Amino acid sequence: MTRNDDLGRFLYWSERQVRSLAADNRITLGKWALTSVGLPSSLAGAPMPQVSAAPPAKEPDRREISVRMRKALSRQTALTFDSPPPVQFAEGVGRVEFARFVGGPAQDKGLLLHARTHNSSGQRVDLVLFGSLDNTPHFTTSDASESGWSSSAQFAVSQLLEARHHDPDSCWGDSQSLAIEALKIALFQGSSGPDEEHDGRPWTRGFTLGSAESCEWFAVVYEDVVLDRDRWRFRDDDLLRGTERVVIGAPVWVRTASPESLVRYAELRRASRSPAQRRFRFAPFGLRRVARAEVNPPATLD
Repeated sequence: MTRNDDLGRFLYWSERQVRSLAADNRITLGKWALTSVGLPSSLAGAPMPQVSAAPPAKEPDRREISVRMRKALSRQTALTFDSPPPVQFAEGVGRVEFARFVGGPAQDKGLLLHARTHNSSGQRVDLVLFGSLDNTPHFTTSDASESGWSSSAQFAVSQLLEARHHDPDSCWGDSQSLAIEALKIALFQGSSGPDEEHDGRPWTRGFTLGSAESCEWFAVVYEDVVLDRDRWRFRDDDLLRGTERVVIGAPVWVRTASPESLVRYAELRRASRSPAQRRFRFAPFGLRRVARAEVNPPATLD
């Protein structure tokens, strides 16, 4: 019988990150079986047993690999964010937003993921993760237009992604300033009006691709910043209000246990642009055309 936690879908999987982490941390991804031990031979006069090994009959799937890697890296991985920064890896469960990021190392294939969690004391943690569209089969570059507001800090963010750490000589001053700019890209990129108009309606912004609930995510961390409360005081109507800790990094994988929760914003945008449906009905004095406005609730698609 298949267990419920074995059912799901990987929305993002970076083979390069997985292989690199496995190599750096001596994590065995395959299974090799000892098949036989033969008579000893000699090497430079020393007896050596003859051992035969065969490749695994069944290559571990992504789910097995992710479980194995989480276990191997557990001591360096932040689960609750109760410890002070920095952390090397992070994992969690919750909603994940997907958007395009242009100008980064992946250029036109750049992908930005945003997730939010809280530690045990209630501190809000925003994760801004940068990856590649090549690692997800669910979105393409044509799913979102490059329209609306874009940040002038995207070049500094790109440099951080390439160097894997903040440049102290950056025009953005320090890691706190750059972390705020990265979060602004995640929350406001593509806005075409006041930010409040897009709040809760991310598909109305340019660059945005989709979202999914109930996601497990695992990430490599480049910057982990706790904001100075006395320095950062946001207005009551500012959507950044409540920001306390910002983590910037790269996603290794994102997996949802509820595949039907994936929402593609391109579908919502197409539906909102479609003309009103028209239908005909019989009236007492003949055929009359009646216009009907189409209702477009957010659709959930496999």
